[in-house]
Amino acid sequence: MVLNHQHRLPPHERRPKPYSRPEFLAAQDEPVITTLEFFAAWREEDWGAAP
Repeated sequence: MVLNHQHRLPPHERRPKPYSRPEFLAAQDEPVITTLEFFAAWREEDWGAAP
């Protein structure tokens, strides 16, 4: 899942990870990446960097 979080903030002010609660992260079955992580992987053509 690609998540566009904190969309009211400029991209350079957004947190790098959208979730911080360990119990929520442990409950995820699929990887969750932010639009910034997705963009960075695309820009660098490093698809292994995206979870």
